[in-house]
Amino acid sequence: MRQISCLLFLLISLGVFAQKKSNLEVNVSLKKQPVRILFTQIEQQTGLHFSYNSNILNADSLITYSAHKTVKKIISEVFDRQIQSKIIGSHIILVHSKKIEKQYDKDHPDFTEFSGTILNAVTRKPIYQASIYNISSRTTVLTNSKGHFSITIEKGSIKNFNVAKSGFQDIIISVNVREQNNMEILLKPLHPKLTVTSKPTQNATIQENPNFVLKMVPPEGLITVENLNEIEEKRVGQVSFIPTIGTNMNASGIIDNNFSLNILGGYNGGVDGIEVGGLFNILNRNMEGLQIAGLVNVVQGHTSGMQVAGIVNKNKKNVTGLQVGGISNFLSDSLHGMQVAGVSNIVNGRVNGFQVAGIHNHVTKDVNGVQVGGILNWVQDSIVGFQVAGISNIANGKMNGLQVSGIHNLSTKDIVGGQISAITNQALSEMHGVQLSLFNYAKMNSGLQLGLINIADTSNGIALGLFNYIKDGYHPIEIYGNEVLYTNLAFKSGMDYFYMTYTAGFRPNEPHILGLGLGIGSKINTWKWLSFSLDLTSTFINEQEFNAEYDWQLNLLNRFDLTVDLNIKKFSIIFGPSINGHISEMQNSSGVFTTSIAREPFYTEVIDGVQFQAWWGAKAGVRYSF
Repeated sequence: MRQISCLLFLLISLGVFAQKKSNLEVNVSLKKQPVRILFTQIEQQTGLHFSYNSNILNADSLITYSAHKTVKKIISEVFDRQIQSKIIGSHIILVHSKKIEKQYDKDHPDFTEFSGTILNAVTRKPIYQASIYNISSRTTVLTNSKGHFSITIEKGSIKNFNVAKSGFQDIIISVNVREQNNMEILLKPLHPKLTVTSKPTQNATIQENPNFVLKMVPPEGLITVENLNEIEEKRVGQVSFIPTIGTNMNASGIIDNNFSLNILGGYNGGVDGIEVGGLFNILNRNMEGLQIAGLVNVVQGHTSGMQVAGIVNKNKKNVTGLQVGGISNFLSDSLHGMQVAGVSNIVNGRVNGFQVAGIHNHVTKDVNGVQVGGILNWVQDSIVGFQVAGISNIANGKMNGLQVSGIHNLSTKDIVGGQISAITNQALSEMHGVQLSLFNYAKMNSGLQLGLINIADTSNGIALGLFNYIKDGYHPIEIYGNEVLYTNLAFKSGMDYFYMTYTAGFRPNEPHILGLGLGIGSKINTWKWLSFSLDLTSTFINEQEFNAEYDWQLNLLNRFDLTVDLNIKKFSIIFGPSINGHISEMQNSSGVFTTSIAREPFYTEVIDGVQFQAWWGAKAGVRYSF
């Protein structure tokens, strides 16, 4: 009960403050001129047209009046509050004030049937499913296949009706039932060659409705909306059991409400406040405020506020605010705000904000914000922000920000920022930033690749990994010798300014020595025939035969080599000095170190069972560059 009381309080509060008026302000000035001149001045400034019954006012009456006010206020003051104005579509309807109308109805309490026939003004053929809208009671009926209609109104009262059909020019008629009945009403087609048959047809705009709307809303409700699409009525509230079965009946699709309660489901014009549906809510126009449905919310216009649905929120135009869908949020336009869904968020426009989905986020245009998906985030255009996914992130446009995934990141165009994944990163254009993964690929690496395997077509950045390969880069093979390992084979991969080196060496004398090494280096080009190479390598040295009893111990040879490169086309003769730093744990049971690779060390020190020795050396060999 406490929750219900809070909801009722919120409903009442919004009813007081959330109503909006669409009054038009105009300048009018008359000095002893007919009332019809007042109407002309207003029509010229608003583009609207006056409709009224000549029995309620004399348009030739002379008045003196000047003001800059709303149309509603001017009409009320000129006619001393005896006549009120109402804007319906492109018409300004003049009617008796409610006070006079109520008194008039007391004098004629009985009801009668008002009937007539709607015809095509050009062909004289009946118009099927034309709408006759009672402006005062806000009820509507449709013509049958013979163009005939019948509507119940109060006896003797003067009523105004909007008669409309899609494809025709609508009109306003003012009827005194005591004097008029079985009227013949002519509608002019908007297109001269328009022909209308008496056979039922489904109009194109009705077919444009989502399948869910077509299934849930009776055809009469959809046709009424199509015929009367220029009318925007407003009410404080409505209650529906199912679409068109409620307080607004068939006219529900053209009426905006501050409060809307749909027991099972409802079809209404718009909401400026709160709408609650047991199963579903369908709005023909905009939603501003809060919309809650047990299963589905559908909004054909713009949305500003918050939507909560047990299954899906489906919106045709922009959403500004928060959407929460138990399964999905589907938006045909752009999002400015946040979407949270159990399974997926799909936006066929832009996103400025935040998307969170249990499985999948998909945006067809650009994103400025954050996507968090349990499995996949996919942006078909550019993104500025972050993508976080359990499996994969895809950006088909430029990426300015960060992609983080459990398996795979892909950016098809330039990326400025970073890609972090457990398995692979792909940048199919230029990458400015960081790639961190087991496998990294960039068409153009202008940043840092850090992974087990790093590949790029070209690079002006740095790649650090067990294996790095630049297609248009530097990848020579060297055969050389030094004072420790007489025969060595090295492969270098990267760019001239920074590359990785992979080495294998052998010394055939007794005892046999093997070495496997990894390092980094840089080549300094001076002239075409002369360059210098700086190499820093660390090589594991095996000074014993490999057998089942081999005891793996720390035995690393760290070298810094400076070589002079004499270049002859793709071949180079290389030679230069080195400095060695050897770290070893190799010792016998008496604590005597058994390593024998040092050559006249100039420095030796033992710390905690580890020996360090330093000495000068040299390197010489040949290089072939692919």
